[in-house]
Amino acid sequence: MLRDYRADDAEAIMRVALAAFAEFEQHYSNWPLFTANVAKMPLLAKTGEVIVAEDGSRVVGAVAYVGPARAEVGVLRSSLACHPDAGG
Repeated sequence: MLRDYRADDAEAIMRVALAAFAEFEQHYSNWPLFTANVAKMPLLAKTGEVIVAEDGSRVVGAVAYVGPARAEVGVLRSSLACHPDAGG
C-alpha cells in the first residue's frame, strides 16, 4: 500500500534507506558521510513530498521528491529506497 508520509514514519524510513544502500558500502570512500545523508531522507518531507510503501503495517520503502519550485536554485532533489527484503 502507498500512502503519504507521517511524522511517525521518520525512524522506519531511515532504517529502510540505510538497509537499501548497505550492499553498496564498499563502493563509497566515505560510507559514514553517505549514510548520514541517506538518513536525512525524512527531512525532505519539510519541503517536498514523501510517499511511503507499506507491507501490512511494516514500512518497506519510500520515495521523496522536492520539485524545482521548492528546491534550492537549480537543484532537483529526490530519493528512493526499498528494503532489500521487500524488493521484487
